[in-house]
Amino acid sequence: MVYSTEIYTLAYSTEIYTLAYSTEIYTYTEITLHTEIYTLAYSTEIYTLAYSTEIYTLAYSTEIYTVSTEIYTLAYSTEIYTLAYSTEIYTLDT
Repeated sequence: MVYSTEIYTLAYSTEIYTLAYSTEIYTYTEITLHTEIYTLAYSTEIYTLAYSTEIYTLAYSTEIYTVSTEIYTLAYSTEIYTLAYSTEIYTLDT
């Protein structure tokens, strides 16, 4: 997954993780969601996810994380991005 040099932030609960991407491949196994359910707020709080025109899947660690039983989609302008969680470790790569 190729990103520009901008800084994108993902905030989970009270901790804020800043992920800076370039053209390298990163795996973030240190970011775990434990057993709590975390939500991404897009309104009064400043949580930004910037993606290109493809659909990307974000997954963390080897445990199963679900937000109910369905897959949630987030629509940005005219495109739809999917956040999904499975049992595999995914790398954020191209």
